[in-house]
Parts: sequence; structure tokens; C-alpha cells
Amino acid sequence: YNINRVNITIDFGLSFEPSRFGTVSVSFDQFESSIRE
Repeated sequence: YNINRVNITIDFGLSFEPSRFGTVSVSFDQFESSIRE
């Protein structure tokens, strides 16, 4: 289990706010990239 994946998941959860949708999109993209690796 990769600790980086945990951090990205936490960031995604905390960033899930309408006013920060841009941040959510970026975090989600990074999360997807980690899963594929």
C-alpha cells in the first residue's frame, strides 16, 4: 500500500468543495494516475 495514495485520497476528500472544484479535478487526476501505475 503506497502512502502517497493515502495522501492523495485525503487531499481529494478535503478538497471536495464546490468553490474548489478545480482543485478536486487535479487531485482526482493524480489519484487516477497513481492507481494506474
